[in-house]
Amino acid sequence: MSTHASAAELALEGELTIYTAAQHREALLVWVRGTGTSAGAGVLDLSAVTDCDSAGVQLLLSTRHSFARDGRALELREPSQPVREALAGFGLTPALQPQGEPA
Repeated sequence: MSTHASAAELALEGELTIYTAAQHREALLVWVRGTGTSAGAGVLDLSAVTDCDSAGVQLLLSTRHSFARDGRALELREPSQPVREALAGFGLTPALQPQGEPA
């Protein structure tokens, strides 16, 4: 598991599964807090995620909720095939519409 962050963007790498959920959760919490209530969307780059399960989907939903609570949006950038499949499997593609993906 690896993460790379800037003020409004975070890139997740590796598995986004129950086995790595705690580590990713901490990184996401730090990132959300670090962006504060700044204007604009947070961008989550998921292009290097190699596996995603229900725990990963829960983390994405939780992160989206944290941004929405501050009146901001969460954009998913270039979700990998495993992320797209997990979102579709739970019927959440419209709820977490990846950037550049048709509705």
